[in-house]
Amino acid sequence: MYIRNMKIGTRLIVFIGGVLLLLSISNIILLIFLSTHLFSLTERLYKHPFTVNKTVRDAHLSVLNIRLAMKDAITEQDRDKLEALIADVRKEEESIVNDFAVIKERYLGDPKDVQTVIDVFAAWKKERDAMIELLRKNQREEAAKSINTGSTNEQYLAMKNALAVLTEFSGNKALSFLKNAEVAKRDETLVAMAISIGGFFISLSILAVIARTITRPLNSVVVIADRVSEGNLDVDFPPASHDEVGQVLQSMRNMVAYLRQVAAVADQVARQELHAEVHPKSAHDVLNLALERMLINLRQMVTEIERSLKAVEEQNWLKDGVSQLSQSLVGDMSLDNVCQKALQELARYLNAGHGVLYVYDADHHVLQLRGTFAFTEADELRQEVRLGEGIIGQAARERAPITLTNAPHQHGQINTGTSSEPPLTIYAMPATYNNELYGVIELATGEALSPLHEAFLASANNVIAMAIFSALQRERVHALLQQSQIA
Repeated sequence: MYIRNMKIGTRLIVFIGGVLLLLSISNIILLIFLSTHLFSLTERLYKHPFTVNKTVRDAHLSVLNIRLAMKDAITEQDRDKLEALIADVRKEEESIVNDFAVIKERYLGDPKDVQTVIDVFAAWKKERDAMIELLRKNQREEAAKSINTGSTNEQYLAMKNALAVLTEFSGNKALSFLKNAEVAKRDETLVAMAISIGGFFISLSILAVIARTITRPLNSVVVIADRVSEGNLDVDFPPASHDEVGQVLQSMRNMVAYLRQVAAVADQVARQELHAEVHPKSAHDVLNLALERMLINLRQMVTEIERSLKAVEEQNWLKDGVSQLSQSLVGDMSLDNVCQKALQELARYLNAGHGVLYVYDADHHVLQLRGTFAFTEADELRQEVRLGEGIIGQAARERAPITLTNAPHQHGQINTGTSSEPPLTIYAMPATYNNELYGVIELATGEALSPLHEAFLASANNVIAMAIFSALQRERVHALLQQSQIA
């Protein structure tokens, strides 16, 4: 009962604190045990096999140094240098004696092995002392026999073998320690696992008790939350209590009211009522703010889609016009047919009232009329135009289009079966290919030319110029063939 009266946060703190305390105590105990055992093992390895093995190696090295010094002394003629070598031997002997003291103290094997080494060393020392006396008396040949084949050499070999026994034993002892360490490691691992498993089950038991005190009162909250998560906002709330569960139920009641308001706005959007109003409750009202941004974005998106559709339609219109023009000019047509066909396609596609197409004669520097559209016999058209004359001649000279709007009556009338009206726009465009002038096209329309129309005319310019160029080439080739046949 006492636990149920505690707040949920307090229950969790007590549980987590108890688990952490339990884990901390078990880990401290395990850590102390492991560190103590590790220290003991390390100390034993250092004091016994490691120290003994190192000291034996040092003693062996000193033995080698003594033997080398004795060999050098046999060949040394200088009295002072001989005494120096003998002093080195004495120094190494002192070092070996100190090493034997350490080995004797820390050797874990049979003490007789150490004593054997000490006895052999003592015997070898007597042989060395005798050899040194021979050297001081300058009896070098007898000293040489002693160190190479005599008793001195035998004692040296016995010394090496005795040291080898100590080295082998210390190495085997170190391996024995390592095996024991492996066994200890396995045992300690099992202990650590047992402590961890025990702590886990104890923690699990405590957690189960606390979980039951929390989950039971939350069953009603879970039922309401499940219905809300399924999208059902028509829910009834039980009377609120004064604990955390009651606070959760009150918060859920506010949340459902909030969701109902958002759902109403979303329903308006679904009915394409993009002018629905959203009222965020605060600067942190993420959902209403997102809904408000969504409405703004949808309005902008609709506008952008309409603009994009218009741009796509304009591009399709432009590409279809250029494609139709290109297809109409395919084939071995004469220059007049090319001009007439091109002018007709342009005029019909742009709804022009009338139009003319002049081809540039580069030899005589004049523009010759080769195509007309919707002109009557009463209309006076110049058959030739020089560069700079009128709108057509000026466009040819500048190699740039010229646009006239609200043209005066003297520029002609657009005649239909029922009316005759002056054109609103006159557009003169030079036809160029590879920076060469091949003609000029002039169109008169009853409406203003849009940038799309001008873009279409710019694209059609290259197609028409290439078609005129091809027709001129064919005429030149045909003329050359006729001349060759006459010749």
